[in-house]
Formats: sequence, structure tokens, C-alpha cells
Amino acid sequence: MPNSHPDDSIATTVSGHQITLAQWPTQIPYRHGSLLDAILSAGVPFPHACSAGDCGQCKCKLVDGQVDMEAFSPEALTAQEAARGEILACRAYPKGPVSISWLADDDEACFTIRYGQARVQSVDVLGETGYLRLKLQIMGAALQFAPGQFIRLELGDMPSRCYSLVNRPGEQVLELLVRRRANGLYSDYMENKLRVGEKVNFEGPYGEAFWRGRHDGPVVIAAIGGGMSFAISVLMAALNDRQRELTVWQFSAGRPLLQDEQLKKLASKYGFVYQGFQCEAQGLDHLLTAFHSLDVDVSQLKMYLSGDPAAMPHLAKEALSMDLDPENLIAEPFYPSKVRFPDSWWSQLTSRLRFWR
Repeated sequence: MPNSHPDDSIATTVSGHQITLAQWPTQIPYRHGSLLDAILSAGVPFPHACSAGDCGQCKCKLVDGQVDMEAFSPEALTAQEAARGEILACRAYPKGPVSISWLADDDEACFTIRYGQARVQSVDVLGETGYLRLKLQIMGAALQFAPGQFIRLELGDMPSRCYSLVNRPGEQVLELLVRRRANGLYSDYMENKLRVGEKVNFEGPYGEAFWRGRHDGPVVIAAIGGGMSFAISVLMAALNDRQRELTVWQFSAGRPLLQDEQLKKLASKYGFVYQGFQCEAQGLDHLLTAFHSLDVDVSQLKMYLSGDPAAMPHLAKEALSMDLDPENLIAEPFYPSKVRFPDSWWSQLTSRLRFWR
């Protein structure tokens, strides 16, 4: 069973033991560090993202043995999940031999995590939208993923960053939309230093928020601030699956709407509803107004929500209060580490909303 150590002091772990992973054919030696450190050092493509106890991507089942747990975000691992024997591999330190199993269910995209390289094909500034379009030619086989998933990208010696994939699964060229930020480490490097033909490393796919396939009821795709890459990927998959009763919202604060004209043309061609909102700050008032204007049975609605994490809990709370099924709320927030959301309503969503960026 896990033992919590809020002070981050792990003094009882012992090296020289073995880790048994249900999805891996051989035992993994443990010498030092966290469970995740040992597993990744053995070359196992174990699901993970932040490695800091914030995202929940490395959540797994402790089948046997004992671990000490460093401090972690309550959104990444709830008390109920811990009581079921679930742990975060990045915060778990074995006290002896342990047996674990990573989690998988019908709502998870089961693609092999890949560590690969790609060459820069192009970097383009998208007018005044505040975005760059980066295209990367994969070296080797095309990447398989679910629409809405993301990769971790490494440029030079900089820390990795996560970006949603805009291209279709299985294509040889990866396409990313990168928000230009003042003094942004990655966006500045891409715009001013990255060269065509340069090699970059990528890792993925990751993410549990992705297109779930055609839905019998209405579908809303809402992007707040920096969430348009995810929204566009999900939208294209929805159109490919001939989704009916489809609504797309884009909320942008202080920037031109991204691909606004293209989205209007798509809406006219395929018959879905598209609305773009220019708003201040997080655009929460606009978002809630748009939600309440929906003329649909909310209990039958499926909502794909991406973007600013400060606004998303408010919409999620509103949707739940109007009888939206928590299983039909699929969220992809982009947030810095250590962000905290209110706990009072969060337990309604923890089985479906996993935050990883």
C-alpha cells in the first residue's frame, strides 16, 4: 500500500529490487529514483507526461508490494483512487519488490509510445493570429494516434514541450500550431532560430482527451484561448465520421481568431454551427452565455473542451449542474505545473478528466 510523505522525504526506499509490470514481458531492476525513473531507464514506453505528480498520466495500479509516495496534486490522484490501490509512478518509491499494472479502459487510446526523430519541413507565421505552424517530416514510419492527442517535442537543449497534433493520424508529416508568446522560449526559437532540415526529437502520442467516434446526440467542441489545435484535430475527425448536430466555439482574448475564415467555410460546406468570440481575459461570460443558448438536450450532449484551465472548471461545473453526463465531458486543459482547481465539485469528474499539461 502507498504511504504518503508530504514533506517529500523518502528515506525508506531500498535499491536492488525488481519491478514486475503486467504489460511487460521481463522484470525491471530498481536501483534508485522513482518507479517511473526505473521503468523508463529500462526502455519501457510507460505512459507519462509531467513527471511531477501534476498530470495523472503515469497513474497505475499497485498490485503487490509497498511504496512511499512523494507529494502530488489531488487532481492527479484522488483519495478514492488511492484507496483503490492506484499510485503515480513518478511519485512512488518502492520499499521492496513491487508488482504494478498501468491503467487501460475502453476510453483510452492504446497506441505505442514512440521515441522518434523528425526533420523540420517548414515554419510559418500565421498572420496576426499569434500562432506559428510547424511541419515536421517524420524519420521512419508515420505516427499513429487518436485525434486530439499530443506529442512532447524537444528542441536543442531546452526542456520538452507538449503540443497537440493537427495533422491526420498516420500521415508522414506532423503539423503543430504553436502559440507565439512574448519571451516564449520555444516560440522564439521556432520563429527565429529553427532551420528547415534541422532534426528534432519527439515522444508520443499522449493524452486521454481525444475523439471518441460518432455520437448519437449533439456534440460541442469548445476552445478557450490556446486550445484550438486540439479543437481542430477533433473537428476534422468529427467531419470524417459524419457527426451530426455539431457545434464549434472558439474564444480568443486579445488575438485574432485562428483560422476563422477557414472554419466558416467548413461550417458552410458541412452544415455544422461555428461561432467565434472575441472577448476579454478568459472569456468566461461569453462561454457560459453560449452554453446556455444551446437548444439541445444537455443530458444527451457530448462536449470536447480545451484551452485555458482557469475558465474550464467553471464551464464544466455549469454543464454538470445541467445534467451533462460526466462521461460525456472530455477535457484537454493547457496549464502550467502546480495549478490547483476547486475540489468541491471535482470528484464528479475525476474518473474521466485527467489533467496532463
